[in-house]
Amino acid sequence: MVQEWLGFWNAKSIPISSEYTLITTMTEKTQWQNEGLPPDQNSTENVILVKNGGHWPLFIDPQGQTYKWICQMEGDKLNKVFASDPNYMKTVETAIQ
Repeated sequence: MVQEWLGFWNAKSIPISSEYTLITTMTEKTQWQNEGLPPDQNSTENVILVKNGGHWPLFIDPQGQTYKWICQMEGDKLNKVFASDPNYMKTVETAIQ
């Protein structure tokens, strides 16, 4: 996506920094690392999309890094439910409402 933007700006002769990145444009990178997010570029770009997107994301998180970050970021506001819980469906219905 960023490469497409850079190509568009270059085609229109719009000046842009040679060090442009999505991360430097959208946030201060250390903001989420202080909340437990891994410091890699991919994790930071994903969080930018999660925080600024209009839809709930599906996380595929085999190492549990995103799970830890969300738990630390949300704190006590986060309710956890497991499919094995007896009231699972009622909890999900309530959350959706």
